Amino acid sequence: MADGDAEQRTWADGKLRESAEQARASATQLAALQVRVDELKSAADRSAQRDEALATLEQRCTALEEQIKQVGAQVELALRAAAANSAGSGKPANPENKPAWMGLVEQLKSQSQSDRWQAVNALGETHDVAAAPYLVPMLQDKDLFVRMTAARSLGDLGSSIAVGPLIATLGDSASPVREAAYLALRTITKRDLPFDPQTEDTAERNKRIRAWEEWWKKENGA
Repeated sequence: MADGDAEQRTWADGKLRESAEQARASATQLAALQVRVDELKSAADRSAQRDEALATLEQRCTALEEQIKQVGAQVELALRAAAANSAGSGKPANPENKPAWMGLVEQLKSQSQSDRWQAVNALGETHDVAAAPYLVPMLQDKDLFVRMTAARSLGDLGSSIAVGPLIATLGDSASPVREAAYLALRTITKRDLPFDPQTEDTAERNKRIRAWEEWWKKENGA
């Protein structure tokens, strides 16, 4: 009988150890699964944030495109008025009266990022506010450095025509461009409304952008 009891205890102990090992293995698997679930939740949150940022950026781009159209219309009207005045005076338009920097305007259309950047930088260095309407569309250039330099150059020129487009550029996807736009706005408007170009909190950025937009509307009496 003693031998039989010993065998049963040995068998029971073995089963107990086996159950304990299985429990530990199950616990390890559950922990790994929980880590994976947490990772998936985090990825889902980041995806939602990116979607929100893209939607906001699309809205800003649409607004900026509308402002660019308005600027283009104003430039066209000014050119027509200048041509009419010239015709009324009986004097033919003199192409030599064009600013010396007009050749840079064509360079803005270059396929070369380097050429566009050089043209944007040079137009800013002219300190001629008449160059501002040509620089505004460059805030939407596909190259980060061109957009950044366009914002800085518009700040150097100090033309109020750039305020609306620069406010829209605060929503740019690149923080260096946002920072350049913010500095340009402060230079032109002499205002220092709070804005953090470096933050990745899109909700906070959008809140600050709206504050700039509302202020500018009041300034324009809109």
